[in-house]
Amino acid sequence: MSVPGEIHEEDAVSVRALPALLDAYPDVEILSLDCFDTLLWRTVHKPTDLFPRLQDGPAFARAGLDASQRVRAERLARRSAHIRTGAWEVTLGDILRTAAPDLDDAAIAAIEEEELLAECGTCFPLPEAVELMRAAMRRKLPIVIVSDTYFREEQLRRLLASCLPDDVYAAISRVIVSCEHGASKGTGLFDRLSRAGIVRPEVTLHVGDNPNADLLAPVQAGIRARVLYRFPTQRIERMQDRATAWRLVDPDADHRAGMASPWHAALSRLDHEEDDPVRELGQTCLGPMMHGFARWIADKRREALASGAKLKIAFLMRDGHLPRRACEALLGEDIGRPVYVSRFSAFAASFRSLADIDRYLAMNAKIRNFGIILKQLGLEGAIGNEILRKVERAGGAREMFFSAVRAPAIVERVIRWSADYRKRMHRHLVSELGIERGDTLAFVDLGYFGNIQRALEPMVREEWGIELLGWYFMCYPQAGTRAETRSALIDRARYGEQTLRTLLPFMATLETLCTAPGGSVRDYAVDGTPVLEEQLIPVRQQALVAGIQDQAIEFVRAAAASSQPATIDDLRDATLAELTRLLYMPARHEMALFSSFSMDENMGSDLAIRISDPDQAVLDMRRDGIFFATRMRPKLRRNMAHELRHCGMELSLTTLSVYRNELSMRSSDWSLREEPLPLLYLSGQEASRQQVTAQSTYDGFYRARVPVGSGAAHVGLLLGERYRWVQVLEANLLPLEQLAGDLPGEDVRGRLILDQIQDHGDGLLECTSSSAFAMLPASITGLSGKLALEIVFRPILPREAEGDAT
Repeated sequence: MSVPGEIHEEDAVSVRALPALLDAYPDVEILSLDCFDTLLWRTVHKPTDLFPRLQDGPAFARAGLDASQRVRAERLARRSAHIRTGAWEVTLGDILRTAAPDLDDAAIAAIEEEELLAECGTCFPLPEAVELMRAAMRRKLPIVIVSDTYFREEQLRRLLASCLPDDVYAAISRVIVSCEHGASKGTGLFDRLSRAGIVRPEVTLHVGDNPNADLLAPVQAGIRARVLYRFPTQRIERMQDRATAWRLVDPDADHRAGMASPWHAALSRLDHEEDDPVRELGQTCLGPMMHGFARWIADKRREALASGAKLKIAFLMRDGHLPRRACEALLGEDIGRPVYVSRFSAFAASFRSLADIDRYLAMNAKIRNFGIILKQLGLEGAIGNEILRKVERAGGAREMFFSAVRAPAIVERVIRWSADYRKRMHRHLVSELGIERGDTLAFVDLGYFGNIQRALEPMVREEWGIELLGWYFMCYPQAGTRAETRSALIDRARYGEQTLRTLLPFMATLETLCTAPGGSVRDYAVDGTPVLEEQLIPVRQQALVAGIQDQAIEFVRAAAASSQPATIDDLRDATLAELTRLLYMPARHEMALFSSFSMDENMGSDLAIRISDPDQAVLDMRRDGIFFATRMRPKLRRNMAHELRHCGMELSLTTLSVYRNELSMRSSDWSLREEPLPLLYLSGQEASRQQVTAQSTYDGFYRARVPVGSGAAHVGLLLGERYRWVQVLEANLLPLEQLAGDLPGEDVRGRLILDQIQDHGDGLLECTSSSAFAMLPASITGLSGKLALEIVFRPILPREAEGDAT
């Protein structure tokens, strides 16, 4: 067991080791237990996350209180008590009177009752701690509960009685609360209990979760103690990051409900060693999200069956692979079948009229690769090549392409091809699910846009007589769909469109973890057997993903066996929080895994795109700044948020804000830092000086765009006037119209003529005098038209720093 550095391993006890702890202490005669986070755990992230749930209480509302006032009141009440008495201990009544001084005793009592009942609904006993108490009962040891709390003894006893089994509660001999003794465990409470004979130090064992209050304090009072080691430090930090991410992506949620923590009991029972990134990602991130999704699917299934639907559940391969395994692990049975239906196959089966073709063309109007569209329409081979030649002869105009594929003969051909394709798909679904007219067919998928359901739903309903539903991890509202047939764990109704918009651009990260091995389906044999595309994902990645998925399923089983209560809304909130954390605030080991991952695009293409490349992102940032993605370079990856997290937390959080709030920002908005770059133009016998302004990008680099005209003049970069040392990262020559495009231009850094400049390698230049310059010679390129030199450089040592006196 790996424990934090400030705790010795022999002083700690894991959750799994609690039931047998007394075996190591045969001479102990009194068991002392901390209450909160030891015996009783809460289903929220921290105690104050309970307070938003109090706001709807009648007494709380009548007093005009809200969650933030409750927090501030406790802080003020403790400060006031310390000024008066030197101690920080207060009762709940003291806190409420500080919050609302005009309330009478009856109103205070009513609010106290509401808060106590809320605690009763939020707390649950840790089974391992209950087993420790039963072990003490078998040895007939007195059990003392010692708690730092604002609850009075009578109130804490009610809470314990509501949560614990009757026989275990009856075994508690004393309940000690700090607010009635004027001291906390860390400020002398154990000494007072010892003097009062409530505990006898030489024969008492205390167990609690706080290293100071439950280990250091009792040991100083002569009491043996063990600190309950619930989570490794890094796991605690990720839980905190989850709460932070949740508040960032859904700011109103904190006021609405408080941060739920439905999995910490199950997490506490896992292996605490953190040297295995596959296990950590699977058990503490992917597993919880899949547990939340599986619980939601189970609820949807129960509702559908209760309505009398003849339900068939289809887990869409490939992304439905892990959700299916999670449902089986949660419920102990296989509730559906894996079916191979992809976006490509769904659209291929959907073309029944010109209107269907037009809808597909409208959805994909920006695709530059006409070959992909032709493949989707079944127009491959000679007929597709003829269309491409016709379009090429017409200059490659998109309008000509659309006109060609909408020609009556072509439309008729597409409709016939799609009808045959549809029959083969139907045979596949019949073979796997036994679907028949009158069924309700639920597609389970990660979702996002639900394009598979959108493409197939009219045909499935009208031709097959089947009601088609979509049950998604997340679903963004789309035009042309029936809203009542689509639902999602993370949806607009609960979280708003802003939240969905924040997550959608980077969901490839989750897809990569959930997918089934093998390629995407491109067709079906005559008997309905799926025909898959070639697998583009490397074998090593497949093995890593399989390991992560196995660890995720291990967590789902642990959560299914856990006694921690969790409402479906709490699971939805926590799943959203963990997803946001993974996308925008990944841990170091998660970043390392994802930077080695790629995913294929399917939809008829043979492209595999990396999820993230942190090292390349640094180069892109230096060149273009935070808005490097707007250049849409061919090497762009799928998760810019991960790459920006590598460059700095502030950058990934800025990205979150831009997507969430649809901020309109220019690259020049990011930083007001600028560098003037003096220039000298030489043409024949004429010379002229000019200056351009370089904009700050990242890591101290600047980017300047130097007008070159047709390239007929020499252009001198007067670096020595401003710098003694400067690093030139890039110098690219390109047409003006390509400055905002996706082509990097012609690299001319090696063709710059250096005068009074010593090149130390890697672009590091030493300007030996103030007249030093780098010259771009005239007529060195075959590029035509108006040109610009795009130069990216980093000032290392300004000339003013050392002066020119030498």
